[in-house]
Amino acid sequence: MYCVQWALECVNIVSNFLHSSNLSDLQTQCILRLLNLSVQQNFFLFNNSFYSQSEGLAMGSNLSPILAEIFMNDLEKNYIINNKFFIDHILFWGRYVDDIICLHTADDTSLTLFFNHLNQIHRSIKFTVEKEINNQLPFLDILLTRNNFHINYSIYRKPTTTDALIPIDSIHPFSHKLAGLNALLRRMVVIPMSPVNFQKELTIIRHIALNNGYNNNLVDTLLSKITRSIHPTSLIPQKTSKDKLIYRSLPFYPNLSYQLKNIFKAHNICISFSTTHTLNSTLVHNKDPINLLQKSGIYQLSCQTCDGFYIGRTGRFFSTRFKEHLKAIKTNNLSHKSTFAEHILASGHNFDPLIDYRILHLCNKPFLLNVLESLEIAKHKNNSSLLNEITDLGSDLISYKFITN
Repeated sequence: MYCVQWALECVNIVSNFLHSSNLSDLQTQCILRLLNLSVQQNFFLFNNSFYSQSEGLAMGSNLSPILAEIFMNDLEKNYIINNKFFIDHILFWGRYVDDIICLHTADDTSLTLFFNHLNQIHRSIKFTVEKEINNQLPFLDILLTRNNFHINYSIYRKPTTTDALIPIDSIHPFSHKLAGLNALLRRMVVIPMSPVNFQKELTIIRHIALNNGYNNNLVDTLLSKITRSIHPTSLIPQKTSKDKLIYRSLPFYPNLSYQLKNIFKAHNICISFSTTHTLNSTLVHNKDPINLLQKSGIYQLSCQTCDGFYIGRTGRFFSTRFKEHLKAIKTNNLSHKSTFAEHILASGHNFDPLIDYRILHLCNKPFLLNVLESLEIAKHKNNSSLLNEITDLGSDLISYKFITN
């Protein structure tokens, strides 16, 4: 059986919900068949061996978080909320994913009995308990302090928390650099802290900013902007463009990226930037590497005999596209539209698909494939060894005039 017990329980819960809804029997059956098929995909690769996950839901699946939430909701509804202790002694019960905050009126002995009951509900769900100390209890990133009949809020940081942000002199998009400060300041503004706790948090944020090369004027500017967005002073709604905006992401290259952004902006295309060289990509290697030839993107093929080279793109595996080039050469068949094969056949030169290639970019999105191929060809527009035709640069988003300037 591929589908583990926990996943089956989730499917049964969803099944009961769907059968009590307004959906037709056919719609319900289709959803359940797709759901069963999805939860069975719990395979993963480790040390070149495939395994099936025996507990819980599939790692990395988009369905897993929502199914876990459905499961916990059902668990609370049927086994916790209707418990006698819960009804008699629980004043408040709130859960965020797997963190629960509970206010109770019972003594420690009764609370222990309820805690034991929780851990007997399901063999795979185990609860832990943390009680307040000195009238304080952290919940998520907030420290709750009980003060008579009021609760005071402040920011909670674990002892392992560091002041690390993207340094100001790092080669990253400026919007990425500001993201950390924006998050800290927005959290400070949103949480209803006392003036004393607010100023204390602001001082901490100022120190974090200075430690990463940012000045306090920037912190004040960001704080003012965030405050206005959360608590607007104007009652007049802001004018919005009637044109539909298109959002796209491009790799970040200093100077060039901002010029591209301005070009796209004129066509109602909003560009965000992505970076590939991160600490996570450099230091974390917790997955088996995938052969680059089993990926897609932009590539370059080189002639062994002369300096000729060809830049191409593929949304399929590189290995598949390279085989097509090679087949066109071996069979003298240009049905695969291989400009590189035309050169090899016409000149009688040599080509080895095992060594005469370079992978320039990894990408599987059609829009980015077009843009990246155009940019790579534009780099060599004055090189007579380039086998690509310049007419291949056409794009409805990047003009030939822009690329050649």
